[in-house]
Amino acid sequence: MVLDAASETEIATISVPGAFSIDDTPDHKTLYVGTLIGDVYTIDPVAMTVAQRYIGSHIGPSGYLAVSALVLADGRLALLGSNNGFPVDGSQNYAIWNPVDNSFALGGCNSFIGNIGGFSRTVDRTKIILASVDGGQLCEVDESTGQASTFGPGGFPEVNFRTTPDGKYIIVPNNTDTLPPNQYANVYDATTLNLVTQFPISGDTSTAAGLAVSADSKTLFTPTDTIIYAYSLPSGQGARAFTVSKQAVFWC
Repeated sequence: MVLDAASETEIATISVPGAFSIDDTPDHKTLYVGTLIGDVYTIDPVAMTVAQRYIGSHIGPSGYLAVSALVLADGRLALLGSNNGFPVDGSQNYAIWNPVDNSFALGGCNSFIGNIGGFSRTVDRTKIILASVDGGQLCEVDESTGQASTFGPGGFPEVNFRTTPDGKYIIVPNNTDTLPPNQYANVYDATTLNLVTQFPISGDTSTAAGLAVSADSKTLFTPTDTIIYAYSLPSGQGARAFTVSKQAVFWC
């Protein structure tokens, strides 16, 4: 669906069977769409048309079904493999693929990741960030060298991590088994992967968490069904709460 940003009205639809994920190139001239059937599409966002379809069975030397495609700094794509055709209970592997020459390599990490549920990239597109639905730490992989580093508290909610738009921080929701407060936001330095701060938050920190960061990277929003909480980044100070009308409709 194509929405006009000013009027918030639908102005076009582009047919992509099983569309599941979307990412853009650094120049914003091409969109890559991963699908539930494993094909990867490119979209011309100006003409609002499909530019090319890469059939999953033709990706790499033996075919690869990708539900997500992230555009990296060198023009290659990080692909998240489907789990028997569906992104259920995470994906079992990821790969680095060059759509120009069809070169392909399965990715890895220096520790057990298990089924991948969180899949993103750093703002500068030089690293891939992975989180498992099976718990354990997060993993960050350099796209050019393949060097991997682990960080984070571990735990199931970590699949809903977020990066700030300025590229400085990675924010990971965390639940603990201690007495309340037992819901936290862990803020990591995106360069060193060191923990910058941890602060208690209200709102949902489960795998259904809808954490969001403001465009200026100064505010973290943590919603529930009826209330959205706002915290100053990176400290977590100055929490505010906003009541949401039950009649409101949200698109994600």
